[in-house]
Amino acid sequence: MSSNVAESSTSFSKSPNKPNRLANEKSPYLLQHANNPVDWYPWGEEAFQKARKENKLIFLSAHESFENANIAKIMNENFVNVKVDREVQPDVDRMYMLFVQYTSGGGGWPMSVFLTPELYPIFGGTYFPPNDQYGRPGFPSLCKHIVELWKEQPEKLKNAGSEAIKKLQKFALDEGRGDASEFNIKIAQELYKYFSDSFDDKEGGFDGGSEPKFPTPVQFHFLLRHYYYTLSDLGKVEERLATMSIHEIRSRGEKLGIDFNDCNDETQFLKKLQAVITNRKKVAEHGLEMVTFTLKKIAMGGIHDHVGNGFHRYSTDKYWHVPHFEKM
Repeated sequence: MSSNVAESSTSFSKSPNKPNRLANEKSPYLLQHANNPVDWYPWGEEAFQKARKENKLIFLSAHESFENANIAKIMNENFVNVKVDREVQPDVDRMYMLFVQYTSGGGGWPMSVFLTPELYPIFGGTYFPPNDQYGRPGFPSLCKHIVELWKEQPEKLKNAGSEAIKKLQKFALDEGRGDASEFNIKIAQELYKYFSDSFDDKEGGFDGGSEPKFPTPVQFHFLLRHYYYTLSDLGKVEERLATMSIHEIRSRGEKLGIDFNDCNDETQFLKKLQAVITNRKKVAEHGLEMVTFTLKKIAMGGIHDHVGNGFHRYSTDKYWHVPHFEKM
């Protein structure tokens, strides 16, 4: 496949840059990027109109800095680049972060999402390295591939993005109506297993000990929520165990995914339910331990600014020692 995406090295340019459109914004975060070589637009109709007029994809970024002049050239030639402050527009950040989580199984910041001119997301992720490495495409290679797909299959990408938005909007609406009784146990167990399997039990984090390492609030939030709902729900069941009938035990057990086919009497039903409750509580408590262990490692590491307070965006090593020098 051919492409008009600029091919260039990724050496950094030290020449001063002309301020971009973010220089007119009030957000301190956006103002930090006003002198980037990227031709940033704030989230708004001016950027959307340009994308529609030129039939270009939008590159949406939150909490990422692009100082590389050669990468900026690729971005400026092929995309309408939009920077969003998630503190000012949390609704925008939340919607597209849900897309990143939904399509990649993980989330966090920086957030990078490619959108159609209709604002339908087609691809997203967190950190993309400047060069191809360890079997992962660098950001220039990724841009090239996405531009090629947009030129060859625009309608297919639009349809996929439109469907993704519909599902995410439904999910967000359903989540707002939910309560503890609707916390999906099966999905929670699958997510817990994913985090448990990828947990770095020596240094904390859920990346299997790889680097760079990012604080991942969305993962912490899930495990804390899982802990709360599990203990809240199962605690209520335990309080009633002594007075529950076989019918109630079976009903509650089925909701927990328990197979009672090998149970012949009330004692066996009760014993099996109690064993499952005990195990589920241990799992939830382990989730809490993973969060607190990771947060302690972050707090003690160099990613935490022990002098000026606050936390840097990510650690360049797996020990949380060497920070990327941009504050969150």
